[in-house]
Amino acid sequence: MTANNAVLASKNNRVLPEGDYTSFCSPCKVKGNMLQCECPVTIGSSEVSTRAYISLDRCPSNGITYARGNLICQRDLKHFSYAGSKC
Repeated sequence: MTANNAVLASKNNRVLPEGDYTSFCSPCKVKGNMLQCECPVTIGSSEVSTRAYISLDRCPSNGITYARGNLICQRDLKHFSYAGSKC
């Protein structure tokens, strides 16, 4: 999926915030102060789609990334750990 597949506006005409999440998730939209996207998640040997959310109030820097079913503010990435590992 590419950023070209992303929805760029919502009813309040907010454009999508910057970040590499659009390389993985599509479609994405801003609804109120929430960014919501359909994103892939691998479960066992199958890839399914999940809806991921992040508050734009929580991540005002517009640096959003995607990891394992979650939209994450890039400034918080150092606090995000994968199950069984320490980052």
